[in-house]
Amino acid sequence: MNYSLGIPVPPDYAARVERFRQRHAAWELRPMRSAPHVSIKGPGGLSEESLVLGTIADIARQTPSFRMTLHDPAVFVDEPVLYLPLVSDGWWGLHRMLVDTIAARTGAEKHPLEIAGWIPHMTILRPRPDLVREPTTLFSAVIDELSPFADFMADTARMYRQERANTRWEPVRDFLFLG
Repeated sequence: MNYSLGIPVPPDYAARVERFRQRHAAWELRPMRSAPHVSIKGPGGLSEESLVLGTIADIARQTPSFRMTLHDPAVFVDEPVLYLPLVSDGWWGLHRMLVDTIAARTGAEKHPLEIAGWIPHMTILRPRPDLVREPTTLFSAVIDELSPFADFMADTARMYRQERANTRWEPVRDFLFLG
């Protein structure tokens, strides 16, 4: 079983992203397995054990809501992933607090990207490699169909669980920011 933490995007924007995914399903290397969200913490140390859930809840209670702004599309070529990068001072502070505290309390190893520098983003879809090599079509479609890009206040972290490889990530629990 796998777990992750993300920040859900506003429902109206999530619906636009889902419609984009449906319209451009032929571009996908594989179907998306999660609702649109901004990842905040990778799987290392995450579980539904009370120590972990309590740690996340404690951090969320101390975290004030913060602004998140999505920007022009980009691609991770090695993955491949089409995404919208995120600008948010609050995201960075919460990310570091979650990564460092969960690793310290659970003894879990940090994911290499959690050490070297996670790139905050919202995945749109995982495109075929031929499209990633020449992403102009991807970028134009994203700009035409998904701009203006979401600018919103983040007030919740959501835990997701994937029961088995290649299945959909399902929401498990929300943690409200109350700081």
